[in-house]
Amino acid sequence: MKTNLQQQSGFTLVEMVAVIIILAVLAANAMPRFVNMSKEARVSSVEGVAGGLRSAISLAQSKWFVDQSANEDTVNMNGTLVSVVAATNNVSTTVGLGTPLAGATNHGIDFVLDTPSGYSSGVLPAGSGTQVQQWWPTGVATSASCYIQFRSGAVTATVTDCS
Repeated sequence: MKTNLQQQSGFTLVEMVAVIIILAVLAANAMPRFVNMSKEARVSSVEGVAGGLRSAISLAQSKWFVDQSANEDTVNMNGTLVSVVAATNNVSTTVGLGTPLAGATNHGIDFVLDTPSGYSSGVLPAGSGTQVQQWWPTGVATSASCYIQFRSGAVTATVTDCS
């Protein structure tokens, strides 16, 4: 009887599966170090807060119009009086009536939309007589190019460098 015994070389299926599993675990641990999505997340967050601010402004303005009083300089939003532009408070006529005022001292826009968690806010002096309110994410390298600005009823989001 002649037996043909040949030496086989190669890997078994179990060995191959074990190597694939080890590589998958290593890749899963290394991936977050190479793919940093924090900048994109901050940009999306800033744009989302800006959209929420625009909605809050529209809500305050609509509430003021429903009350039908051009001389009212506040609007009641869920028990909180918010200062708005009215015919009697001598604010620039370029600002729409019923629009919340900027600045925390006059119970304006800061009381329409609470400062979101993870954000800081401040009032900037403006030479044109209207105050400017800004919000920026905490932890950004510079707030000069990653912020939301409210001025004269308009909301703008600047997201050129949110790293």
